Amino acid sequence: YIVLGHWNAKALANKHTLLKELMSRHGVCHCGVSETHLYRARGLSDKKWGWEAGPEHCPQLEHRLPPKGVGAFTDTRVRSSLVRTGKFSMWMRLENPTGKPIFIAECYMPHGSKLKEHREAWDEMQQEVRDFCSVGHIVMCGDFHFSLQDER
Repeated sequence: YIVLGHWNAKALANKHTLLKELMSRHGVCHCGVSETHLYRARGLSDKKWGWEAGPEHCPQLEHRLPPKGVGAFTDTRVRSSLVRTGKFSMWMRLENPTGKPIFIAECYMPHGSKLKEHREAWDEMQQEVRDFCSVGHIVMCGDFHFSLQDER
């Protein structure tokens, strides 16, 4: 079996050490993180954990932290690669020694009340799923910002 994790961190910069300890203690081999609020952060990878960043957003004058952002930690013993980064998501491929690879999406969707952007994000996700589902297994994680107004 494989243990995956996901965390909506609401700022990862001062929490990544604790997250790595928790992942190690619970045997997690891959953990996606949404709302990283990072921008070109360095030093998140180490001997045990590799860090891959997905869509990141530049810091803005009116905000204390860079908005949004996604990324993923993967145990360095697991064969993995970042295979695609879109506007709203990143996709990692984890090799599965017992079968098809596993494609893991980490997403940060616009709020459901922003219908045009939200639909654009879902269109991106649907295309990615179509591309990867014939090749391997799909796991989708993230902050989807569902709204009762959203028709999807």
